[in-house]
Amino acid sequence: MKGLYHVLFTILLCFFLVQTISAQNMKGKMSGQSSSFVKLIVGDLQQTSGKIISLADAMPAEDYNWRPMEGVRSVSEVYVHIALTNYFLLYYFDIKMPDNMEPGSENTDLEKTITGKKEVMELLKKSFVATQKFLDNYSGADLNTKVELPFGKFTKGQLLMILTGHAHEHLGQSIAYARMNHIVPPWSRKK
Repeated sequence: MKGLYHVLFTILLCFFLVQTISAQNMKGKMSGQSSSFVKLIVGDLQQTSGKIISLADAMPAEDYNWRPMEGVRSVSEVYVHIALTNYFLLYYFDIKMPDNMEPGSENTDLEKTITGKKEVMELLKKSFVATQKFLDNYSGADLNTKVELPFGKFTKGQLLMILTGHAHEHLGQSIAYARMNHIVPPWSRKK
């Protein structure tokens, strides 16, 4: 009987050892996948933010109040909207927003109040610097953690996709705005 218990104990010990090693390997693989995903987001956002900032800079200050039609965001409103959304999404990663942008602050309509090119550019650049700083230090370990936004529940991984998708969406809008004002995007100019 002692021999049978010894064999069973050895089998169970081996089973638990294999399970522990497998779990550690899986955790390492998941960590690597999270890190790779974050690196993709970083690269994509660097390229997109660079284009947005260069296009915002190429637009003349007098065109910042231009809009294609009534009821649609103006040039300045688009760029402020991008910046505010960057901060809004970072908030769900526990990154402190600038004081005048915190949920519940009295200054809720910044798209209408920040209109000058210099102020818009400053806000836009700062939002992308804050985003880049966050991503440079983000491991991605909690990508599957769910958070509740005003418009639904999302994982933190999905929030990163929303962040880049949002930047792409408004880059396209900004390109259209620039072209309608006879501004060639800096990266497409012939040299």
